Amino acid sequence: MSNTKSFEVEGGYSLEDLLEMFEGSRVDLSRFADYPKFALEYFHDKSEIADPNLHMTLQLDITSVREKYDRDFAGINSTFTSFLVHKLLLAASGIEFLRYRFIEGSWYCFDNLPLFFPVAVGGDKRFMEIIIDSPARLSFPDFAEQYCRGLERIRKSPSDYRPVPNEIWKNIWFIGNLSYMRFTSFGVHLNKRDTGRPIFYFGQRYQQDGRLYVPLYSRLDHATGDPFILNEVIESFLSL
Repeated sequence: MSNTKSFEVEGGYSLEDLLEMFEGSRVDLSRFADYPKFALEYFHDKSEIADPNLHMTLQLDITSVREKYDRDFAGINSTFTSFLVHKLLLAASGIEFLRYRFIEGSWYCFDNLPLFFPVAVGGDKRFMEIIIDSPARLSFPDFAEQYCRGLERIRKSPSDYRPVPNEIWKNIWFIGNLSYMRFTSFGVHLNKRDTGRPIFYFGQRYQQDGRLYVPLYSRLDHATGDPFILNEVIESFLSL
């Protein structure tokens, strides 16, 4: 796939562009029965549902995750934040429904979406971003190398900001990290043309009773996600 930050199309991106770039295909709803079929059809029926999104914030015990990072990867060029992000992305992308996007009235499944990771830089700039292509197909050392390279680029050229084209941005993986904010509840804006893309935010890590915790905010489209699916993501995240 072409690098997302340098891939330019005059006049924007078509659905066909997205399907080709990110290995997408239309979802055949006839293959589903019972609740999944109902959810995919019902929760994006604007005559019935004003907002299909579920917002959940959990306090995750990541003591064992930190121990694994220190044991297996502390010697490489990486950060613990990049380790958390990579594990969460692998866990979420392993669930087919969370790779679905609602575009032009139909559901499409994408097998190779990039990752959008916002970086708080403060001042008038406020935020910049790291984009990693094919993130779910990278080993953690390769992922961490791209992540750290992105941070270095931001440090060296804080004025070099080009937003990701909207047709791409609203479909790709979104995982953020608010290392300065220990939140117990959170929320993000809703796009008028919602694609069903999940959004995740880690918060400030903290110690409690000798254990390490991190807040995790999740916004899931009820058509493709629910507390049961989020629990699958969390179990996978903790066990990977």
